[in-house]
Amino acid sequence: MKVAFVLESYPPHIGGSESRAYNLIKRLPKSWEIHVITPCFDYAKKEEVRENVFVHRFGAYHSFSYFKNGSRPLSLSLDISQRALFTLKKLGSFDACVYSEWNLLTFALTHAFVSSPKLVDWCEVLAGRIAGLAGVLEALFEKNLAQRATHHIAVNEKVKELLKNVHKVDSKRISVVQNGVDERFIASSFPKKQSGRLLYVGRLTPHKGVHSLLMVFSRLRKTHPYATLHIVGAGDPSYTLSLKKLAVEGVEFLGVLSESELIEEYRSAQLLVLPSEREGSSLVSLEAMANYTPVVTIDAPLNLSKSDTVIHGFNGLVVKPSNLLDALQAVLSDEALWKSLSQNANLYAKERSWSKCAKKLEEVLKSV
Repeated sequence: MKVAFVLESYPPHIGGSESRAYNLIKRLPKSWEIHVITPCFDYAKKEEVRENVFVHRFGAYHSFSYFKNGSRPLSLSLDISQRALFTLKKLGSFDACVYSEWNLLTFALTHAFVSSPKLVDWCEVLAGRIAGLAGVLEALFEKNLAQRATHHIAVNEKVKELLKNVHKVDSKRISVVQNGVDERFIASSFPKKQSGRLLYVGRLTPHKGVHSLLMVFSRLRKTHPYATLHIVGAGDPSYTLSLKKLAVEGVEFLGVLSESELIEEYRSAQLLVLPSEREGSSLVSLEAMANYTPVVTIDAPLNLSKSDTVIHGFNGLVVKPSNLLDALQAVLSDEALWKSLSQNANLYAKERSWSKCAKKLEEVLKSV
């Protein structure tokens, strides 16, 4: 089977959607011919074969300017879409073509030239949930994807529900392929934890809510002076600088870490804090849980991890933003609660392996 994946980005550029694509694609049958078509960010290799996958990168883009504060500049988006179309035409026909939801323009400008079944991988549905002109444009482009794609892949049941209710997609045209966790992240035994260690892992952009976490942490230190907060990830330099100005004693910015360093952070943390206002399905939550680290996240309308990954009172807590401090204090002060959440977190993560998720994707691709 010959399959194309048209993606907004791909490793070495790292984020939730990139990790999802990478971990699913590399586990598809080795007998398949798989091509990834994606922009070239930050001087990555233009052409390479990576774990039996042909990766074709085009253009030359800087990730900070393209992803700055979650925006996608129109001029760059148009350029990326045109180059993606050129690459698709050059590679010939496919048995199936899978698009990532973002960049919305890419599907709109290329789908008419692709004769094979077209699938869209959705991590979130934002139509009707964003105000102003941006919300209107979001709804129009999402509707275009929803109506014209042959089949849809939803990251969780909530996204499937939104596709059905918001864009009137027939449930028969939607398959759920969840996010998973790499087996290498799963701790074989309970690791040694640093008492009071909080961890954030993710991009440093405003909608991720790290500024809110820093303000909560400064208050937490008054009741738990031993508490520490490690922040892993990178983002827009100006926003990162504003975060560092908010930081109090006990906060460390670690930047981007290697896989082994990241696993060590997961294993030593007592809690992962996910203050994100917008989240499709949190990969870092699963990775933390695999290492007996429960998750505290906020109940925000666009934070879908609350219905996909974090089960309140079982493997973490889901609380109103105004109650985040109380939740952190409660878990840090109640060892029995923390141990229960930790054990359940590990059990939950073990059931969400990438191998199982990739098998589901394989079945979907064979069926279209």
